[in-house]
Amino acid sequence: MDKINFNKMNEKQAKSLGIILLVVAIIFVGGYLIIQTYGSLSNFFSSIFGKIGLGAPDAETTSATATVASSDMQSSNPNSPFSPNLYNNNPDASTLDFATLQSLCTQIYNSVGFFSNTPDSALAAIRNCQNQIDVSNLSIQFNNQYSRDLYDYMSGNFTNTQGVEIMAQIITYVKNLPAS
Repeated sequence: MDKINFNKMNEKQAKSLGIILLVVAIIFVGGYLIIQTYGSLSNFFSSIFGKIGLGAPDAETTSATATVASSDMQSSNPNSPFSPNLYNNNPDASTLDFATLQSLCTQIYNSVGFFSNTPDSALAAIRNCQNQIDVSNLSIQFNNQYSRDLYDYMSGNFTNTQGVEIMAQIITYVKNLPAS
């Protein structure tokens, strides 16, 4: 095999080599981002196939999807812990101070990313709530900080398999909290 003599390359050969190196770099960077985001290529393809309706979900995912789909936790429901009504009717029962609320809202907001979401970070933030009035207070603060509905923000962004499963955990956790 002959060595490549870069000094004797013509312009066309140099461009071809440059394109090949660029494609190889894109493949490596893309692969790295996929593995960082999804954990493995298998998870990536499972997520892609799941989003377009191919591939069978497992029992846990099916159960989580049913939990999220049947939830009545939307803030438009006045009895929902994500509704401002709960806090507004009993503000003294909230255990979270303003600085904590701001921090938790930021944590939840940042759990949605450009390339990937980290719904487990949102779940960790929600677990700081000691009662359903805390959740209501958090929802109000989230809306004040980001002009977005907290429940809709999470359920609308946590749509892949992991996200739906964690959204179901959030719903279950909040339902099991004491009212005040």
